[in-house]
Amino acid sequence: MNYLDEGVAGMPERSPAHVLKIALVDLPTRSSEQRAHVTELAVALSRHSHEPTVFRHKSDPAAPERVIAREGYEVVFVPTGTPQPRDDDAERHLGEIAEFLAGRWRSSPPDVVHSHGKLAGLAAVTSVDRTRTPVVHSGHGDDSPEPLRSGDAARLLAREVARFVTTSAAEVPELTRTGVHRARISIVPGGVDLDLFHPDGAVARKRHARRIVTVANAESSRGVAELVSVLPLLDDTEVVVVGAGAEARELRSFARHAGVAQRVVLAGRVPRSARPALLRSADVVVCLPETAPFGRIALEAMACGTPVVATEVGVLADAVVRGVSGLHVPAGNPRALTRTLTRLLDEVSAREQLGIAARDRATARYSRDRLARELTSVYARVADVPVAVSPQAVS
Repeated sequence: MNYLDEGVAGMPERSPAHVLKIALVDLPTRSSEQRAHVTELAVALSRHSHEPTVFRHKSDPAAPERVIAREGYEVVFVPTGTPQPRDDDAERHLGEIAEFLAGRWRSSPPDVVHSHGKLAGLAAVTSVDRTRTPVVHSGHGDDSPEPLRSGDAARLLAREVARFVTTSAAEVPELTRTGVHRARISIVPGGVDLDLFHPDGAVARKRHARRIVTVANAESSRGVAELVSVLPLLDDTEVVVVGAGAEARELRSFARHAGVAQRVVLAGRVPRSARPALLRSADVVVCLPETAPFGRIALEAMACGTPVVATEVGVLADAVVRGVSGLHVPAGNPRALTRTLTRLLDEVSAREQLGIAARDRATARYSRDRLARELTSVYARVADVPVAVSPQAVS
């Protein structure tokens, strides 16, 4: 988006590009995907020559107040009253959090604040009262406990936030029910690093002829159990589960009872640098969450040219184009899941065609540079400043 001023002779002149100072507020959350999404956004904005600062929960009392990330953006750690992420105690310290943020912004306010999650949103709209800095807010399907889930909190955000940004169309109806007009909502999906996640490169070794990769978190635990339950019907196939965490013990027990313990690998946390090789080794990546505000593992798989089978929810409903870049299955239908996986695992050409289209889809719609460009446009609109365009703005 270009912003023009009228010259003295009536001819338009281009305004000087403005380097945006953006505060990304990412307070206590159980969602590692939200944290990764905000990090990806900060990296992308830095690549586009803007100046993002990430405000995060201070989980270690001995940690410094601020650090500079390798990519050049600043991370400021906010004391939230508790070392445990997403503890109810953090809500009782909302005033302290808001005052901490306000203190940082009084002398040098950002051009725009982008809050992630309801606690961050409430802290942000309270903190900018004096500077009148515009707030952009992303709820990300926030699952905050009471009282943050109350109608008063939602109405406050609906009234004070300049613009709402969602990662998929699935969140729009919920926002409009809280009183947010559709014209104040932008849909900007997350981004993936296409330089790291791509089809060419190292491939992790398999233990069986065919491999399915999936991810276990709070939103997908039932889906992972469903996948393990159909594994006895899939010959010479292993399932690699990324994540698991608290669900690991239950998954191990479930796999033993299903008689497939030797074909279920609980990989735990897989470092970002190791995920491309794992995703390339998969014949298919299966994502069966109940909600999907980010769909990070699916986007990374698509970027690696690996087909995705997913429930039609959240970001997955938009990213996975049925029969083109992947396949959708209904939630809670093991029979349909078995049919879909059997057919896909048996048809190499079908997997290859879906994988090629998946890479094309990721490249066209989900690059992190496109994420930066689209959000920069939103920020510039609410802050009423021209956009700085860097050479890296073109993917």
